[in-house]
Amino acid sequence: MFRVILLCLLPLQALAGNVYLPDSLITLDEVQVSASRYQLFDAGYQLMQIQDHAISGHQHQSIDQLLRRHSGIFIKSYGPGILATTSLRGGSAAQTALVWNGFHIQNPMHGQTDLALIPVFFTDRISVQYGGGSAIWGSGSMGGVVHFQNDRFSEQGVQTTFGLSGSDTGELLQQLSLGAGFGRISTRIRLFNLRADNRYQYINTGFAHQPVMTQEFAGARQQGILHEIYYQPHPKHHVDIRWWLQDNARHIPPGLMQMHQGGFQEDASLRLTGQWSYAGKNGIVNWRGAFFDEQLLYIDSLSHKSNSSAETLSQEADFIFGLASGLVGSAGFHTQRVRAWSDEYADRKQQLTHALFASLKWDLVANTIQLHANARQEFLSGHDVPFAPSLGVSWRVKSGMYVKANAGKSYRIPSLNDRYWVPGGNPDLRPERGWSQDMGINLERSDPKRPGAFERFSLTGFHRMINDWIIWVPVQGSMHWRPENIMQVKSYGAETRMQGQLQRGETIFNWEVLWDYTRTVNTVAKSPNDASKGKQLIYVPQNQLGINMHVTHRQWQLSMNQSYTGKRYTTTDNSQWLEAYHHTDITLYWKPTSYQLTVFTSINNVFNESYQIMSGRPMPLRHFRAGVRYSVNLYTQNKSDGL
Repeated sequence: MFRVILLCLLPLQALAGNVYLPDSLITLDEVQVSASRYQLFDAGYQLMQIQDHAISGHQHQSIDQLLRRHSGIFIKSYGPGILATTSLRGGSAAQTALVWNGFHIQNPMHGQTDLALIPVFFTDRISVQYGGGSAIWGSGSMGGVVHFQNDRFSEQGVQTTFGLSGSDTGELLQQLSLGAGFGRISTRIRLFNLRADNRYQYINTGFAHQPVMTQEFAGARQQGILHEIYYQPHPKHHVDIRWWLQDNARHIPPGLMQMHQGGFQEDASLRLTGQWSYAGKNGIVNWRGAFFDEQLLYIDSLSHKSNSSAETLSQEADFIFGLASGLVGSAGFHTQRVRAWSDEYADRKQQLTHALFASLKWDLVANTIQLHANARQEFLSGHDVPFAPSLGVSWRVKSGMYVKANAGKSYRIPSLNDRYWVPGGNPDLRPERGWSQDMGINLERSDPKRPGAFERFSLTGFHRMINDWIIWVPVQGSMHWRPENIMQVKSYGAETRMQGQLQRGETIFNWEVLWDYTRTVNTVAKSPNDASKGKQLIYVPQNQLGINMHVTHRQWQLSMNQSYTGKRYTTTDNSQWLEAYHHTDITLYWKPTSYQLTVFTSINNVFNESYQIMSGRPMPLRHFRAGVRYSVNLYTQNKSDGL
């Protein structure tokens, strides 16, 4: 009860006497008002913004390909067009939150998001927040948060962009974007249509002579539309409305040792969001609401069929206010109702959660030391959801040198499938919970009088201990499996990020290096003869290394991505594993300066590496892709002609 009272009293302090609003709120970028609370109160976290040229170069791909090359996140991919999920800092896919414009998009039934179904074309900015963030983002953000956001169309007038690309694996992709801006209102609509046979060659390691074979059962079809409307009826008011409709159908090929023709899956989703922000002299008020409808149909060649659907209705409101000079607070509430149904449930299920949250930011020493405190309490009937506090500090040691640290508690509420799947669901599961700590140093160099190759460097060390980790285990005397809270998992490691740019005449060289060391071990035996204690979790590589280079000379650009992924154990006793592998991609762009035109061609897996990310799921050998993008201004309006 004391926690609830504390959370409720924080916003009331803003009503006592005159309220001073610090400059940090006044200078917020217009299109970022809706996300300002999270930008203000994330001190101590390492946040990596993926560079614009990387996003631009992946417009023809899904988001898993971009994150694999530019984030350091291990992507568990089953092959082109098939399931792709995250593993951040050794966590499960359900322990990484995917947040679209402030809204979680994990499916409430299994707690995950399939990255292969999210086109980079539908995003403008992508960033990764490393470390447990439940105090800010709630359930499911135990390893970190992937943010992808849409920006307001900033042009005055009408602009359209068309893209066309294809590959030698039988893929054809069409994209169209149409944006219009007139004074206080702007809108943009994006559409894409993908047909992919995914007839790629691979080496079948299931046979002694390892023949080269062609994948025959991985075809996919995707269609989607994203429509955004931004309206500013008054300088202090902002209204954003977005809806995202997508339909997907794909074949799921069998694994190497499976003796059937795989399955077929259809996914359909509607995501509708709206938000309103008011920036007054006493603070900023935000309201957000969302309705998500997700449908899934799975059929396999063994005559198994499964239908499922989930509807999620979310609302959130918060108030950001000044308490005194250098002291800013925020408080709000969140509510979510989920209705779900599946052929594997006994009946329809409903889940209602509420949450109270609050944050404080204190400029302890102006422009030098910032302290941030966050707290969140979530409520779910029948579950003891832990109170989640966090504390962060950012210290500007000197110009261009920062030290960041944070510590906090994180949690994950069991998914509906964990609780209600028949057979095996366990309604008595407890939420996963644990503490995490981070500490890192950031170096930045932006002195125009001292040009050089180095621009940014960060080194972060992390540690976390998660209790009540949920794992499905076989039921004694039965052929069924059942989820239990029987694991305690410790993760620790280090992350290094380096970026730089060097210019010589008309040639610009950009480079980026990412290295991740992750040790994730089970510390508790699941049974008397359990050999997994003290061993690395399956499918968590200890080492990952990525090198990205981007060279621009006049209208030509050349990009190269080189990655190394260490071995991944496939058994809990670490007796079997997948070998480490290297992967190289090269892309050449031609961008004539007199046209808004881009022509590209790329070679993927340049050195024809045979590898598997997940056991029994071979990835493509060398293959090629090419495409073109063209933008044109249909009508340009002077700013003086606005509403």
